[in-house]
Amino acid sequence: MPDPSNIRLRHIAMALAASVVLISTIAAGPVNATPLEIPMASVFTVHTADDQNRFLGSACLWGQGAVAVTNAYVVGNATEVRLTDASVAEPIAPVIGSDPSRDVAVIVTKPGGLG
Repeated sequence: MPDPSNIRLRHIAMALAASVVLISTIAAGPVNATPLEIPMASVFTVHTADDQNRFLGSACLWGQGAVAVTNAYVVGNATEVRLTDASVAEPIAPVIGSDPSRDVAVIVTKPGGLG
């Protein structure tokens, strides 16, 4: 007779199978890069675009790198923010959309330029 705990685990695994995703990345980077350096090249810090340059939060490149995604509360009502990447570039970037109910915002970056 099969072990009941294995049967339960199998049912749970089958029920959750549609919710499981495989996340993999292929990134060009230095051969001697640490496992953390490659994904961190896709992370920005987000600051105000004004003279105060206040830290607001972080954002990550999405898709082909033309946009970065962050939380809506990070950008608030801003229409532009300053992005700082691993190379310390600080372009002013437009916020093209924000959905506070889902707490997500999208910021335009230069395609292939940052990150």
